Order: sequence, then C-alpha cells, then structure tokens
Amino acid sequence: MQTQEVIQQSVGASHLRIVYLTENVSAAAATNSSIGPLLEVCLRQTNSHGAYIYHLNGEDNVLELAAWRGASPSGIPSYSVQVDAKASEWFRSLTANAIIEKGAWQDWRYQNLPEFLQNRFESAISIPVLEEGKLSGVANFCRRLVSNYNIGEIAFLTGLSLPLGSILAK
Repeated sequence: MQTQEVIQQSVGASHLRIVYLTENVSAAAATNSSIGPLLEVCLRQTNSHGAYIYHLNGEDNVLELAAWRGASPSGIPSYSVQVDAKASEWFRSLTANAIIEKGAWQDWRYQNLPEFLQNRFESAISIPVLEEGKLSGVANFCRRLVSNYNIGEIAFLTGLSLPLGSILAK
C-alpha cells in the first residue's frame, strides 16, 4: 500500500491515466446500441479503419476508451498508462480537430493510446466530443495508410461531436 501512495504522489494531479478494459467497452456497447451503428457509418463515410471514442473523467484524471469499431484497439484484456503533462493538457483542452496525415502512431499525443500501439495508424483525425458545451471526450478516426481527410469527411466527423457527447453522457 505504501508503494501505491508514493506512485500517486509522484504522478501529480495534472497527469491523465489512459484506461482500456475489454469488459467495460463490451458492456458499454451492449447497453448503448446507438453508438455501434453510428461508428460503423463513420468508418464507411471516411474510409477509416478504426473509430475510438474516449470518455474524459476530469475528476479522476482518466481518459477511458468507451467504444470502438474497426481494428481492435489492443489484444490485451486491460491497459492502463499514465501520460505526461503535455499530452494530458492537450487531451483536456482539445477544442478543435487535430489532423495527422503521416506517422500518427509516432505522434506524442497518440503514442500511449492502445489503438496506436497495436495498429500503427499512419493518419488520424481527433475531434473533441462535447456534452452541454463542455469537453466530455475525444473521438479518434484512423487510417492505416498515409492519406488526407477531405473537407467533407472532416465536416461529417465534426458534426458528430455533440451526438457522441450525448451518447457518452448516458
């Protein structure tokens, strides 16, 4: 128990923990049937290979994978990692889309997310997920090959910010 307290003190309040638990994601998908088909449509409309929706719990400093479709985020049943202060602040303050056309899996913002560790996606777009005007999560849409998201695809995904936030809130 002493070791755990020392780790918590050394990490500090500004660091987010990224969490992926297979059973939590499976349970969320089963109870919320509207998010799965929505993510399937997103994959088809944008020619993406993976869609990953994270819920941000600022009180507990946790960014948890809530739902996904496409390429599996990880082959392991659970994953938890502390991210550095710079990446933590980026996730907490995301207000606009972030688009990476090449080397997304190596980008400092994504290097600890399980889907990038397993799949080594080259291109990605992250959109802020909003609920009642506040950031409630992040949605990542990823492609295996280097490519650009066109204006129509970006507009389509941006339009999902509020609906995804509403679904996450339930």
